[in-house]
Amino acid sequence: MNEELTGKIKAVVDSENLDAQISYFSNLLSVAREIGEEATCAYLLPILADIVPKLDDEVLAVVAESLAELDLVVTQQHTHALVPVIVALLESEENAVKQRVVSSLEALIKENSLSACFFSDIFAEIEKLFSSPYFTQKETALLLVGPAYKKLQLPQKEKIRGRLLALAHDKNTIVKRTLGKTVTDIIPFLAQEDIEKTALPVAAVLSENDQDVLRLASVNILLAAIQNTKTPEAVKTAEQIVERLRKDPSWRVRYQAAKRWDEYIGAFLEEGVLPAEKAHLVASFVSFSRDTETEVRVAAAGRLKNVALLCPPLLVCSELVAVSKTLASDGMHVVRGEIAKSIGTLSLIIGKEAAFQSLGAVFIQLLEDEYADVRLSLIASLRELNGVFGLDAIEEHLLLALDKLSKDKQWRVRKETVDVVSVVLETCSRDYFEAKLNPFCMNWLLDPVHSVRASAVCCVKKLFETFGEDWGIRVILPEINSLTKNKIYSVRQSALYAYGKIKEAVSEKTAADLLFPMVASSAYDTVPNVRLVAAKVLACFGTRAGKAPSVQPELLRVLDFLSTDENIDVSLRAKEALRTVCSLSLSEKASC
Repeated sequence: MNEELTGKIKAVVDSENLDAQISYFSNLLSVAREIGEEATCAYLLPILADIVPKLDDEVLAVVAESLAELDLVVTQQHTHALVPVIVALLESEENAVKQRVVSSLEALIKENSLSACFFSDIFAEIEKLFSSPYFTQKETALLLVGPAYKKLQLPQKEKIRGRLLALAHDKNTIVKRTLGKTVTDIIPFLAQEDIEKTALPVAAVLSENDQDVLRLASVNILLAAIQNTKTPEAVKTAEQIVERLRKDPSWRVRYQAAKRWDEYIGAFLEEGVLPAEKAHLVASFVSFSRDTETEVRVAAAGRLKNVALLCPPLLVCSELVAVSKTLASDGMHVVRGEIAKSIGTLSLIIGKEAAFQSLGAVFIQLLEDEYADVRLSLIASLRELNGVFGLDAIEEHLLLALDKLSKDKQWRVRKETVDVVSVVLETCSRDYFEAKLNPFCMNWLLDPVHSVRASAVCCVKKLFETFGEDWGIRVILPEINSLTKNKIYSVRQSALYAYGKIKEAVSEKTAADLLFPMVASSAYDTVPNVRLVAAKVLACFGTRAGKAPSVQPELLRVLDFLSTDENIDVSLRAKEALRTVCSLSLSEKASC
């Protein structure tokens, strides 16, 4: 068995055929089942451990994924045989392979399919690798610690924690970067005392390192630690670290600190609100809004809303409203775009009267911003703004902004405008939309760019769903009907697509009586592209309106007419639609 298996695997490896190797090792579970558990542990797994250095990274990734399945063959008492393969794979230089090994190990641990002997062997390997002078083996040890730590014995855990503290002073950056991730991963399984004595000291050492990538790693450790312990000593250490990170010379570190400041504040909440004694954390956050680097100010603007939701209204008024004013006047439009997303939330928190006094001018300033993405960001929060200011109070500025956005020379801006308005439709009343916003929606259907018109078609469907079928038939449908007579064929196409979308939001009777006749009439359009769309939409009607006896004959007649169209694309589409309708009819009535 050993010689036969070795010969087969050797032949696959020596062939240097990557596809053959991937195919063979992706079926590792089948091979193990074929030879049985005893041979798998005695021969297959040792052979795998030996040949790992000879395999390509793509093959190694396949082997790493297959490990998670081998517990279906290898019973718990023999799982320690997997250890040499796991260690060999983790020594690969490819990060993707290492991550897949870790994922497989985590899956095996989650299934509780590993024996005490397995973890004993893993610990022995970890200790041996930690003692190595080579940084690659120390890194491998750290990768093993992450998933295995929670299953180790208490004396073993204590030794591991000692090793982690010592590695914080290692000379190799890769080792310390992996250390940062490992410590972050095991924090949920550490006692509060161990977080104070291991995790936070590691974070403190890394936060003072001259490599910014390691100072970034300390952010993750810090947040995980402070969310799991609130002892006075731990809080004191955490505040010292976070203060260093806030003033870090590298903008990347300050950016990461600003981006995750809401998580740090969230760790100190009492009954969902930040207590008064922690108000200085908000004052510290404010400093990011004055940072010299644009990216840091963008991060601060993007997290302002989240921070505000954690603070009492008085603290928002005293600290964060001023920040929003500062950022709304920032020289970089990306910063203004981020702060525009927060204005609605800030307004709701501080209340209508305070919002009018403090943020009214900011709102108008952003709504009239020269950059389209700033205006769009603000309009996207229309639901919150309507709850505070009311649409009537902001109507003039809102309509002016929508007019400019709808005429923007960039089609992507026009498309995003349609998408944003579709999202905030429920903010408006029927009467308000009909009087003020409906002209915009109808004009979007005339846009020269297909993507804009496609978004407008989806918006039309949303109108029927939001304001009701009767309102849509009275207000929207006549507008769509008029588009079928437009001189521009692409507009006529959009009308047909609109009928197809509207059909999904109305009753079968409405679809059969009002929509189907309009689509059917377009089958005689002079432009082949319009007839092609008509055939597409008619196929959809076959699943709904086509069920009505009065429509079925006409639907089949129109599709039969289009199936003989001189344009091959129209003819093929119509024949396909005809087969669809007939097959549906056969399944329902056993005849066509």
